[in-house]
Amino acid sequence: MPRHLERLEPRQSFHADCANQSKLLETLFIEAERLMPKFAIGDVVDKDKTHSGTVIAVFTTIEGEQRYAVDMDGYGALQFIMECNLVPHETPL
Repeated sequence: MPRHLERLEPRQSFHADCANQSKLLETLFIEAERLMPKFAIGDVVDKDKTHSGTVIAVFTTIEGEQRYAVDMDGYGALQFIMECNLVPHETPL
């Protein structure tokens, strides 16, 4: 048993373990959510108000940032774009 828990009663030890596990799970969930890509392959996205395209690949840089290979409509070219520069494409009603 770890030294910091030896002095605790069994009931206190159990509650301390549950609190630590709960905090750990919360931290892991937040980190996993941060690392998940915002867009998926096949999503239609806008780079700005005039350029849209389809996500064909998702990459994670060494620094942990998301990059997207986007097939730009009308250009026949791929652009590699940072996640912060993309928004979901909105179709007019």
